[in-house]
Amino acid sequence: MIKPEKDRIEIYSNTNTTYLKIILGIFLVGFALLVLIGLKDRMWICYAIALIILLVSLVILKLIKNTEKQKLEAVITSKELKCYAKNGEMIFDLAKVRNFTWDKFNRDFNTLYINYTDENNKNKTALFWITGCSSMLFSAICNEILKGKFDFREYKSKYENEQERKLNNPKDTEMDPESTERTTKRRKMLKKLIIRLALGILFIIIVVVFMTWIVLKNTRETKIPNEYSCEIEKETFNDRAVYVISPKEVSERELTIIYFHGGSYVGEINNEHWNFVEKIISDTGATVIMPDYPLAPEYNYMDVFNMVEPLYKEIIKKVDVQNLIMMGDSAGGGIALALDEKLSSENVELPSKTILISPWLDVRLTNPEIANVQEYDKQLDVKTLRLAGFAYAEKAGLYDYLVNPIDGDLSKLKNITIYTGTYDILNPDVHVLEERAKEQGTNIEVKEYKGKEHIWILKEYGEGYEDLIESLER
Repeated sequence: MIKPEKDRIEIYSNTNTTYLKIILGIFLVGFALLVLIGLKDRMWICYAIALIILLVSLVILKLIKNTEKQKLEAVITSKELKCYAKNGEMIFDLAKVRNFTWDKFNRDFNTLYINYTDENNKNKTALFWITGCSSMLFSAICNEILKGKFDFREYKSKYENEQERKLNNPKDTEMDPESTERTTKRRKMLKKLIIRLALGILFIIIVVVFMTWIVLKNTRETKIPNEYSCEIEKETFNDRAVYVISPKEVSERELTIIYFHGGSYVGEINNEHWNFVEKIISDTGATVIMPDYPLAPEYNYMDVFNMVEPLYKEIIKKVDVQNLIMMGDSAGGGIALALDEKLSSENVELPSKTILISPWLDVRLTNPEIANVQEYDKQLDVKTLRLAGFAYAEKAGLYDYLVNPIDGDLSKLKNITIYTGTYDILNPDVHVLEERAKEQGTNIEVKEYKGKEHIWILKEYGEGYEDLIESLER
């Protein structure tokens, strides 16, 4: 932008920020979409990407504000030419130049290189980005000033006429029309490139979020086996799936098992659990109720117990507790024991038996004996397991007995049986639980198998499994 004054002509930068604003708008739309998806599906990755987009948007906003502040580029008077840097400091004063030669023009980018010797006899090169007029006219003015032939009034009139001509007809200009045409084309191409780039980035972000959502949905959604020897009925309780698995042929037994699957509180029901339940039903004729309880990190322990406790109370309305057994493996074992403790504190009838397989009794994993077992346990890792446990507990539940049933009231419990292997890092806490139960007057039957790893019973159907079936049939 050019401002003719009484004694000088000032040239200011005048950058168009329209396309930066378009990019900012696109990014803000993407930010809003990600937040909405995150709120709906509780996907933390959406929040992370949204935060990145927000930070980029703030940078673009700052860039827009800085760009819209017009910077003084040059001052031309009848005797001198002074050019300024973007911070306002003068970087070139023609009056102090001794030797002065043009190096080259770049018409496409309106830049001008000047070789000169300053007042300290140092050779330097100056680069001017001409934003208020064409580089050809700018260099002509410099030459006129250098020769002492610059007529300020004449050029001031040229500037004023040029500005008026641009306002009336931007395409009609006498100032380097060829360069102006190239500049216009270049700007159009640059605008299209910026818009395409912004849309491309937004598209990639949306695709990444969508694919992540699909992957998480597919990996965390319980898959029912296609080929199965039992009847599977899917019911809904508190907006969660509950699977009722029963023999295809009518069984004479009235035994019902509530089974809480394992998975470190973050894993869904998998083939191992389906096969194990199928085997139990085949060998006992029992009906198994397997809740698909909420999983961390989307949900926490309170969400789990807000489902499983009302579900249990609903089940005992239809099933006699004498014919009801509660089971759980790993994290599911922790849920089963904690539920027993909570029900007993409320004087609710407990199941006839509770059977725990390699139960996770304390998510903090602070037992010093765990370190001695870790070298033998090839399945579980303390650090990884602790992260999953903390996600399930969150800060509020880290010392709650519902998360760490090892700390719960064991005095009212009855008929608790635990199957554990010595090569399982969760084994040491089983012995701590056993001792605490004795102190409270409760007997917990611990069946320990040497050299067995975590939840081996679900895989081998050999040692330990036969005893489990006998326990279920007694």
